[in-house]
Amino acid sequence: SDYKDMQQNLTLPGGPTGNQTVTGNVPGGALIKGIEVDGTFRVTDNFKLTGSVAVMDSKFRNFVANGVLGTAIVPFDYSANRLIYAPKFTASLGAEYTQPTSFGDIAANLGWRHISPYDQQLSAASLTPVLSGGNVTKVIVNGNDPRVRTTTQDLVDAALTFNFDLNSTKAYVRVFGRNLLNEQTTTHAFTVAGLWSFGMALEPRTYGATIGFKY
Repeated sequence: SDYKDMQQNLTLPGGPTGNQTVTGNVPGGALIKGIEVDGTFRVTDNFKLTGSVAVMDSKFRNFVANGVLGTAIVPFDYSANRLIYAPKFTASLGAEYTQPTSFGDIAANLGWRHISPYDQQLSAASLTPVLSGGNVTKVIVNGNDPRVRTTTQDLVDAALTFNFDLNSTKAYVRVFGRNLLNEQTTTHAFTVAGLWSFGMALEPRTYGATIGFKY
């Protein structure tokens, strides 16, 4: 995907609190390239395997926002920062087995998802000033703040579903477990300029049951 004339919210160094949140123009836009492969393999009539792999490379082009450095306004170059919510690598594997019964069928599902770390806000990890004649002419932003970056995630989910007929209605009872490895990271995070950082936690290991009807 080739995006032109974008706008992005970002945390910019400077201002009365040390940082400020602004909306910056990205005249060069961003380029996102990648490849994804998925497939299904039916081992038997009752047993199938699924899988997918995706690799993505994303980068900004000419992402410069003016900010305050000391008493001067200088350009801050965010071109090297990663796009947000853009993991470089994801993969998944799934297995499903269905066993017919006298009352309907029983389906067992097991799934694994791998998500590499990704940034959740455009911000500044560290700065490199560019000097000319002793004056700062530009500031290079060296990536996003690691406080708004996820960890590597390996998510394992499982479910057992009992499908049956209830009079003329199809019904099911399902027991499930999500995030069985109890991965701990954030799903959304941002820094409030000059004040604090906020994060929304990934759902912890969870067990439950549902009852449903299909009309």
